[in-house]
Amino acid sequence: RESDVPFFLEMNTRLQVEHPVTEAICGVDLVEWQLRQAAGLPLPLTQGQIMPRGHAIEVRLNAERPDQGFIPATGQVIDLVAPRGLRLDTGVAPGSEISVHYDSMIAKLIAHGPTREDARARLLSGLEALALPGIATNQAFLADCLRAPAFTEAGATTGFLAENFGGGWQPAPGALHALRLGAARAALPPGGTPHNRTDAFRVTGRPGRVPLHIADDYGAVDITLGEEPLAAPVRLWPVADAFWVCGGGLTLRLTITPLAEARMRAPDGGAAQGHLLAPLTGLVSAVHVAPGDRVEKGAPLIVMEAMKLVHTLAAPVSGKVVRVACKAGDTIAAKTLLIELEEEES
Repeated sequence: RESDVPFFLEMNTRLQVEHPVTEAICGVDLVEWQLRQAAGLPLPLTQGQIMPRGHAIEVRLNAERPDQGFIPATGQVIDLVAPRGLRLDTGVAPGSEISVHYDSMIAKLIAHGPTREDARARLLSGLEALALPGIATNQAFLADCLRAPAFTEAGATTGFLAENFGGGWQPAPGALHALRLGAARAALPPGGTPHNRTDAFRVTGRPGRVPLHIADDYGAVDITLGEEPLAAPVRLWPVADAFWVCGGGLTLRLTITPLAEARMRAPDGGAAQGHLLAPLTGLVSAVHVAPGDRVEKGAPLIVMEAMKLVHTLAAPVSGKVVRVACKAGDTIAAKTLLIELEEEES
């Protein structure tokens, strides 16, 4: 029908990231069909012959930190353990390097079932079984999204994140503790369960307890292993002086140290309040201050770019800039000192 009313249509003349959903419910291979078209061959089916069946849900597995505002993450993939019965599309494998130069999406996980709830439950189970040590991802966040009542009841809207994770996402404390506990037990040497252990200081048959200090990206805790019920077994991937551990959708890089040793190694004080550290590995695209400048807390100091995203880093305190340790064009590793401020007294 002719009309003077304008309409806007987005057109992407390529396959979209979500094409596996169409393929799952329609039983077709759209990539194959593209190649057939390019070769001048006819398509195998007409539109009327395609009958959608069931439901499919896809998630994008991204190298990022949902607990830190979804900033990109870099690193090297140590292993990839795919869940059974689900489709996993990925271009990474053990040994792959996740750099700052590409999009953060590293895999897609797709579940199909006769009903939406079947597809959701299968996808959640797959996310909990998937293991991808070596790189921080949004895997646990995606699992929490699938568990949210608004999603299970098909009531999610564009306000889903604000309504369900208004204060930002963090892993569930219970799941985090269980994974740390499982890692601590798995890190003990064979036969080293604390309640069977004897040494020069404890030679009786009374149960022993092993105090440990565990540190990871979500904080540090002291755990005492004793006679409590064994946690579900977990698999560890050792790297340098740390471990990677995966379980229930969570992935942690942690260090496990005897508590007494950790206390002896502890520094006298924490990181200086006036130090601005790089939250991620990336390119410094702009520096807004110079030594001698006075800035207010929250003022923009540095702009960094990584994985097609731009991040503005603000002053952690009010004060005077005493050192600028980078310049535009530098590629900086995460946790590198960028700016040093001399904090103003209140």
